[in-house]
Amino acid sequence: MNKRYSAPLAIALAALLLAGALSAPAQSTEDEHAAKPEPIISREAIDQSTFFFSLPPRHGNTERITFTDLVYENNAVLMLWTTACPLCKLEVRHMNKLVEWAEEHPEANLLVASVNFDALGSRGLEQAYWDKAALPKFDVYWDPGARHFDEDVWLVEEKGLPLTFYLAQGGLPVRIVTGFSADLVEFAKQEFLPESAKRPAK
Repeated sequence: MNKRYSAPLAIALAALLLAGALSAPAQSTEDEHAAKPEPIISREAIDQSTFFFSLPPRHGNTERITFTDLVYENNAVLMLWTTACPLCKLEVRHMNKLVEWAEEHPEANLLVASVNFDALGSRGLEQAYWDKAALPKFDVYWDPGARHFDEDVWLVEEKGLPLTFYLAQGGLPVRIVTGFSADLVEFAKQEFLPESAKRPAK
């Protein structure tokens, strides 16, 4: 089941949009044709988002990773999951397809990543059974026990796993996919392709 961002997030999203409006740099006409869009909101403003998290460089993370790192210059799809969840492991296949699609469509400016909540961190992933087609092709970061994700914001316990967030550049959630879905690529097309690219060729 998928849904747009829900009412409990409205205040946080409004604050994020306001911060972006106050801090977004002016863009020239030349910027509109750049291969990669200029940041639309400052790193400092994204750091103040209620969705902000910071994962330390342990449990398999080679360096500290933050919410801001994911969405400052990119649209992003972020899946929250664990290898103990059969549906999560099945969803990895569709995340892999999303990675392939994003590589074929740079105009979507899409980063695909995940945070795994296994208690063993990277060792849990190494010990899990994977067939060759299901090995993750996307970045996997670790947060054992979901300690760095605010339940009031991310609703991990309430909604269950897998839980996939579609985040517009700057950090605004535009879609939340609850549970397993085979339509991750279709959702990305709807959310991140320019309108001209969505029209069928004549």
